[in-house]
Amino acid sequence: MKHLWDNWRIHIAETCSELLGRKIVNDEIQSPPDSAFGDVALSCFRLAKEQGTSPAEFAQSFAEKLRASDLIERVEARGPYINFFLSASAVMRDVISRVQQEGDRFGDI
Repeated sequence: MKHLWDNWRIHIAETCSELLGRKIVNDEIQSPPDSAFGDVALSCFRLAKEQGTSPAEFAQSFAEKLRASDLIERVEARGPYINFFLSASAVMRDVISRVQQEGDRFGDI
């Protein structure tokens, strides 16, 4: 069974892919170096190059197109990255659901 973190990253990648019309690859979705920058970050270097713009400009304009959802509480552009802040209630719901599904196996690798 996939780790919850992987599910959340996939959700963000799919959301961005739909808006961009191109698949977001795994190395474009990262963990920010500081939790103040969010829970998940989208690197905009490659995307900006494809669009012929600077990474910071691309991040700002693309972040404005992204909307909060059940999982994503807010989205912020920070330099060449788009930072996603996950909803605590959605994360708790997913964790509780997983604990109920897996029972004593929850947390096993």
